[in-house]
Amino acid sequence: MLIQELYAIGITSLLGGCFPVYPVSTALGRTMVNVNSGSKTLLSTVFSCALLLATILWLGPYLRALPRCVLASIITVALKSMFMKCAQVKRIYSISKIDFTIWMVSFFCTALINVMEGLAISILFALFTVICRSQWPKWHYFFRSTDGKDAKNGENATENPDVCVFRFDGPLLFTNVERFKHSLKLTTDSWMKTWKPERHKTANEFKDIGVVLYLTAANGPLRAALKASGFFDIVDREHLFPTLKDALAIASRNGGALRLLSEARKEQTNHQVSKSPTSPFGTSSASLPPTPSSPIVRLAPITKK
Repeated sequence: MLIQELYAIGITSLLGGCFPVYPVSTALGRTMVNVNSGSKTLLSTVFSCALLLATILWLGPYLRALPRCVLASIITVALKSMFMKCAQVKRIYSISKIDFTIWMVSFFCTALINVMEGLAISILFALFTVICRSQWPKWHYFFRSTDGKDAKNGENATENPDVCVFRFDGPLLFTNVERFKHSLKLTTDSWMKTWKPERHKTANEFKDIGVVLYLTAANGPLRAALKASGFFDIVDREHLFPTLKDALAIASRNGGALRLLSEARKEQTNHQVSKSPTSPFGTSSASLPPTPSSPIVRLAPITKK
């Protein structure tokens, strides 16, 4: 009801600006009286205007001796439901701090300044919070460390320690690209710290080869933008997956290859440092499963001296 009345005031003021007429205004108390009376449409204003006209022309003398406090009580009772919403402030604060701030700014500006100015300030402040949230969005990551513990900043952890999932809650714009790179770097550093020392060398070798990028749940406009920008000339289309589950399956497969290479390297190192003629290590070989981005990698056989 209140939103419809604001639309009506805006359209009337727009038309009235072309003619020498009195400016259009409204009263919050009258609107709340209509709402509490069960009004559903703006047709109720026709009856309220007719009653107001009858009061001015004929009923005014009968209400002259009525104290103003009695008339004010009508507005107070009508605004009772509005003031009772202050009890929801605690619940709003526990759900969202930003919504709580918007509520407080709207309440104090409307109560201390005026209704129209307060609504204008509230709308501008809400738009400002939208800009801030798009420029500084939240980000989450989750992965499983090699010791089996969940190191996460989200809700779930992956079952494979070779997979780290990073989520950026917001569109990637020029205003937040630096935050995106910084948060991604922090996630990578935190993930790398959980790796065992013998895996750092393997990780650095994989870095020299290149970083494999997987995109999930890319909608049509995003795929069109990536194609127009030549993104698929650098990253193959086979790295584009419809769901996160499919990407995790491929990433787990590649992570298994990385783990196999690390174990084979550790076995080779233990064999080289062993001086015993009865070393249990014999001829061994390891073969990595093929991945979408790399051919089969085979290690040279280790022969016992």
